[in-house]
Amino acid sequence: MGMFTGIDISASALVAERLRLETITNNVANAESLSEDGARLRPYRRRTPVFYTGDPAGTGSAQLGVRFAGVLQSEKFIPRDSPDPENDPNAVRAEDVQRNPALAPYIGKNLFPDINMATEMADMISASRAYEANVTAMQLSRTMIQSTLQVMG
Repeated sequence: MGMFTGIDISASALVAERLRLETITNNVANAESLSEDGARLRPYRRRTPVFYTGDPAGTGSAQLGVRFAGVLQSEKFIPRDSPDPENDPNAVRAEDVQRNPALAPYIGKNLFPDINMATEMADMISASRAYEANVTAMQLSRTMIQSTLQVMG
């Protein structure tokens, strides 16, 4: 373990929390969004980043730091009655059910993202506080290194 290991670990956590905040921001911004799926509009799928422990650069100890594993996309959505299911181009139709039988109960309904604003805001506060904690940890590590160098010098 080197002198800058603590700073490296906190730096990887800062990157992870920034990515987490960006993902939450995208979820909030797209809470009512539909995305193009060929010729049809489909609901935005809530995204959640996944992390695991390990050296982000892949060079050090396998247990130090935070690595990004990927993004999970939710398969849930909120069905809402269409005002005009016969003429609404975004309502679920029989041909959609042929491609995906799980949509059968939603014929004539519009599908919207399953994004809960309270959950997203709680996640945002958590990520923000974790970011702040890692900034503080980096500052303390820097102070300890400076103190050590003053004692030695």
